[in-house]
This record gives sequence, C-alpha cells and structure tokens, in this order.
Amino acid sequence: MKRAALLFAAVTLTSLANAAEVSPAETKLREGLRNTMLQLRTVQSEKGVLEAAKAELEQKNEEVTAKLDAMSKELEANRQESEKKIADLTERIVTRGNDVMKIEQELDKSRAAHKEASALATRKEAGTGKACK
Repeated sequence: MKRAALLFAAVTLTSLANAAEVSPAETKLREGLRNTMLQLRTVQSEKGVLEAAKAELEQKNEEVTAKLDAMSKELEANRQESEKKIADLTERIVTRGNDVMKIEQELDKSRAAHKEASALATRKEAGTGKACK
C-alpha cells in the first residue's frame, strides 16, 4: 500500500513538473482544441436557430396549405353555384325566347287576319259603293 501511495505521489509530481514545462507544440494543440470547441458551440447554436426557423417555416407552410385547401373548396363551391345559376338563366332565356316566338307567331296571324278583314271590308265597300251609285 505504501508502495502504491509512493508511486502515485511520484506520478503526480512528474505530471505537475511536466505541466509547468508545457511545450510550444502542446500549447498549440491545446489552443487548436479550444478553437475547435468554440467553433463546435457556435455551430450547435446556429443549428438550434436554424431548426427553430425550420419549425416556424413548416408551421407557416401548414397554415398556408390549410388556407389554400379552404379557398380551393370555396372556389369549387362558388364555381358549382355559378354553373347552376348560368344553367337556370339559360333555361329562362330559352323559355322566354320560346314565349316571344309564340307571341310573334300569334301577332303575325293577327296581322294577317286583320289584313284579310280589311281587304274584305274594302271589297264590300267597293261593291256596295258601286251598287249605291
């Protein structure tokens, strides 16, 4: 046991002596390690910021996608409603056009009948007028 304690003390004293005599290469390596650790922390911080930004963008993307879906459904409903109104108005126009054609045909018949009656009356008057003279 004493021997182990002495050995430990010797190693510790040797380490302390070596620590006091740090070589320039070791100092350069330690400095490089320190710089690497700082770079690692910086990169990890940037990674955290980028991950937060990514999560925010994904959330906004989901919101925009949901709005787009809602607007697409509304647009489709409006399109169907418009098509129905167009079909109803087209049917009304056709019906009114048919009604106008019927009225025009009846008007033409009435005009023809009026002309015929007028011609008949003129012939009767002409016949009566000749007979009266």
